[in-house]
Amino acid sequence: MISVLYILDQKGKVLISRDCRGDIPTANCTRHFIANVIDEEECNMKPVFVVDGMTYVHIKHHDVYFLAVGQSNLNVALVLMMLSKMIVVFKSYFNKVEEESIRDNFTVILELLDEMLDFGYPQSYEASALKSAVFQESKKMEKIKAIPPPTGAVSWRPDNPPPYYKQNQVFLDVVEEVNFIVQPSGNVISSEICGVVNMNCQLSGMPELRLGLNDKLVFERSGRNSTRSTGLRTVDLEDIKFHRCVRLSPFESDRTISFIPPDGPFELMSYRISKQMRPLFTVDVQSREFERSRAEIGIRITTNYKAKSQADDLRVLIPVPSDVDTPEVDVSLGKCEYLPEKDALCWSMKHVGGQRQLQLVAKMGLPTTKADEEKTRKRPPIQIHFEIPYFTLSGIQVRHLKVQERSNYHTHPWIRYMTRAGEYLIRQNEPKIIKKSA
Repeated sequence: MISVLYILDQKGKVLISRDCRGDIPTANCTRHFIANVIDEEECNMKPVFVVDGMTYVHIKHHDVYFLAVGQSNLNVALVLMMLSKMIVVFKSYFNKVEEESIRDNFTVILELLDEMLDFGYPQSYEASALKSAVFQESKKMEKIKAIPPPTGAVSWRPDNPPPYYKQNQVFLDVVEEVNFIVQPSGNVISSEICGVVNMNCQLSGMPELRLGLNDKLVFERSGRNSTRSTGLRTVDLEDIKFHRCVRLSPFESDRTISFIPPDGPFELMSYRISKQMRPLFTVDVQSREFERSRAEIGIRITTNYKAKSQADDLRVLIPVPSDVDTPEVDVSLGKCEYLPEKDALCWSMKHVGGQRQLQLVAKMGLPTTKADEEKTRKRPPIQIHFEIPYFTLSGIQVRHLKVQERSNYHTHPWIRYMTRAGEYLIRQNEPKIIKKSA
């Protein structure tokens, strides 16, 4: 029967695993599952699929995946029934089967799996029989109801008297910082987006706001396909943190962000997205050092974002040897200056459109006083700084922003997007050494 059983969270991270038979390599199992289920559009998801001769069978329950992996002759119908009954057993122990209850009852689940599986074959799945074999006390999930303030007042917004504005407006800024580390070959070592949603509310009275994003879980829970129904690409948000004004219960149930906002500017939420992404800039660096005389650096940058977008205040910081002399630089766009205090060339451009190629060629002298091995040591990475307005790399979008207030006044919402560089590093190869001919 099954070789490995996994219980995973909604991001595909393993909560519990049990290798029943030890007959298959487990290193790539979760990677194949993420590629074929987590990262796949809902309309293309399959409960059963085969990769490299291994059969993958899964069931999703709330925010948890139950995954069984086995050889290609797996009895799929039996495995699906086994996973379904496994969920029923867990419910009898924890009330709710979700990520929190799985984490809280880790040891109980391991004992239950020992009773329910024997060398990959299903055994007893009757809750009453299992409770006579597994005596360890489980932690049951209890539904906690939030108690509203007796007066309806909120500490973060003045109510006596409440704010008043002649023109009621809401300003919402979605700002993402992108972090990339790229190898000289162009392969991405790590990529991450750290985003914040900032608001400035100039609203009278005590309004209630409801914000909707193209969150992937919204469409999963509603049973809709995002691309077909709305034309929006969904975004898988991680590590979401809210301002204390946000009501957590509606968000947990249907991912609705509802809140009574503070008066003035504040940070509504922050999030993180960590997945393999295509870099916004492709950088090709060619550097040569002529023995005991001079050095040359050639850089070609390709902008990979859409042609209608443009990067503002693009700066490329290019490290050079500390002993360079009289650098001469030729650039296709912008200007470049030598910064001796940073041992770097700073190539700056005010506005750069997408789908463009930029070139820099620098020639500089090298004194002969330093040893060759010191001059040719590995150089620090190239740093890129930029801002791209009206653009987000993740594709996050505000689907709706609704304002409800007793007096039903008219509201002007203003929404802006911005992507800027966080830690954007391009590693360099060691320069090619050209020796003088004898």
